[in-house]
Amino acid sequence: MDMLAEALITDFAGQRLRPLFGERIRFIGLQGSFRRGEQTFESDLDAVVILDRLESGDLGRYREAAAGFEEWPNLCGFLCGIAELKSWPRYDLFTLYFDTEPVVGSLSDWIAPPGPDEAREYIRIGAANLFHEVVHREIYGQPSEEKLFASLKSAKFLVAAREYLRTGRYEGRLDRLIEQCSGQERAIAEALYAHRLPEDCAGLLLRFCQDCLAGR
Repeated sequence: MDMLAEALITDFAGQRLRPLFGERIRFIGLQGSFRRGEQTFESDLDAVVILDRLESGDLGRYREAAAGFEEWPNLCGFLCGIAELKSWPRYDLFTLYFDTEPVVGSLSDWIAPPGPDEAREYIRIGAANLFHEVVHREIYGQPSEEKLFASLKSAKFLVAAREYLRTGRYEGRLDRLIEQCSGQERAIAEALYAHRLPEDCAGLLLRFCQDCLAGR
């Protein structure tokens, strides 16, 4: 997390969330491009906020907090209570856990760290969803650059999970992923890092998903 990201998420926590939720806050973290130091002026500030419990009235209060945060207008992220976090599908916690930088509290206080089993399930389900998305769009939709880049971003998280299984450590930053992976995985990471669509992007994504589903 760079100095700008740390300042923004700290200000949001202290100036906007603490006055509203006080001691009900159990965790605040930062994920996404700001957490990885890859943000641009158009990037979202992805805040992860866990409360003691989540009630319907909390949504309006949180909306006001986000809308009033003038330091960075593009604010989004994840909000839930402890009960939802503990009941969340374990595979879906894989990226949340490893790609979130703690600011207040620790996710480990509430959930056990995901491991290889969760990574494999995350890859299998993520690859199935991405495969369906690419096939459907190539046949019935319009494969615009924006949508292809969104698919590459989804694939990048699968690359990070596959590298976690291979190396035993999670690395979300694109420049470091490029250094440690090869083949299709590296092509996906390099395309995102350079913000340049690879040749036959849909074909690359399909082959990658097929390898993920086959466990290759």
